[in-house]
Amino acid sequence: MALKINPPAKKKITLNLDGEDGNAFNVMGAAVNVAKQIGWSKKEISEFRTKCFAGDYGNILTLVDKNFGTIIDLEMSEQYMMTIDSKAFRTHFLNDIVEAIE
Repeated sequence: MALKINPPAKKKITLNLDGEDGNAFNVMGAAVNVAKQIGWSKKEISEFRTKCFAGDYGNILTLVDKNFGTIIDLEMSEQYMMTIDSKAFRTHFLNDIVEAIE
């Protein structure tokens, strides 16, 4: 996928993953809505969905954060975070924590 400069989404979205907002389809739906707002093509959206469905819940959260982290805030309690059994998720978010410390 080529680098695209898109206009920002109208407002920042916060999803509380501990609650109803946290189910996989709601998280993906929010990401797809943002993708449409910022001008992603149908092909790009389809590729994003395919990547989401190719993994587990942690994979979806990782992809949403990587692609839309400046627009979508994923909030969760530490207790909830510890229940997510996904190597991709832990690696992605631990790298963010390490970078913030350095």
